[in-house]
Amino acid sequence: MKINCFIVDDEAPAVDELRYILSGIPGVAVTGTALCAEDAIKGIFLKKPDMVFLDIKMPGQDGFEVIRACRKTREKPYFVFATAYDQHAVKAFEASVIDYVLKPFIPERIKESVERVRHLIKDRKQESLYNRLERLVTGINPQRKAITKITVEKNGRLLLIAHDEIVYFKAEGRSVLAYTSEKAYSVWGTASLDDLESKLENQGFFRSHRGFLVNLNSVIELFSWFNGKYILTTSDKNRSEIPVSRRRAKELKNRLAI
Repeated sequence: MKINCFIVDDEAPAVDELRYILSGIPGVAVTGTALCAEDAIKGIFLKKPDMVFLDIKMPGQDGFEVIRACRKTREKPYFVFATAYDQHAVKAFEASVIDYVLKPFIPERIKESVERVRHLIKDRKQESLYNRLERLVTGINPQRKAITKITVEKNGRLLLIAHDEIVYFKAEGRSVLAYTSEKAYSVWGTASLDDLESKLENQGFFRSHRGFLVNLNSVIELFSWFNGKYILTTSDKNRSEIPVSRRRAKELKNRLAI
């Protein structure tokens, strides 16, 4: 299995040293390098590497900023911090970094990181195959109820929330927020309302407005607004009011049998 690596460090000698070590590991190719965070973000989006060796302290944006920016990529790489500073270790793992190697680099330690990523990629491919089979089985046997989890971010950690715990989703700029009965979470990754609407098809969710996807099981009140529009009141603690656009009103009535 070939692993494509990208190296980010503001010190060129460190980049050269790491490139040399990686060149001696079978099945590994360095497809790009960057000396600053801005170039790293561009390069990662362009090259789509499997694995990124990333320095933390760099001029301007730091390594954590690179990780945050790359969460928007569809195929997210595995990040390994390669740094001379060990005081960031806890924060690194909270940021979903899968390993942390210190300078000066030890070839065997770098190889361990590569092997860890190799196993993770293998597991991810097996999980993807499992998910495809799961969708196939669900399609053959529609009576089997699918359980859908939504990945959200809270305080630097990733949480999995069952779809039926979510009251509604709301688009906020380039992000999507998921609202439960008590809290609001940022949906992790590049998911749009279109993506979530497709994923939650047949799970009781309704696209009431271009900016809202609401769980109809959480709706407790419906009232007419103006110009053929409606407002839905949901069961969360704030009794949120969700708009229904005029062109979606007819479908809503059909879904609610009113």
